[in-house]
Amino acid sequence: MVGRRDGGTGVTGPTVWLGGMDQPDTLAALLRWIRSGGPPFSDVPASDVPQALHNAVLGIGSPLRTSAPRR
Repeated sequence: MVGRRDGGTGVTGPTVWLGGMDQPDTLAALLRWIRSGGPPFSDVPASDVPQALHNAVLGIGSPLRTSAPRR
């Protein structure tokens, strides 16, 4: 899963779920995408998925929400 997180607010955009990262070429394509900026902070993060990762997209998810652990 990858998603864009705003550095100032920490807000995370929608996530792109990917499979096949055990394949060297697919993993290399993911790393190139992340290094070049990764998914956009938009409602359609998969719109920017490189061609090499199209077959790896499993779906789009809601933004990841984290919270502090309860004590």
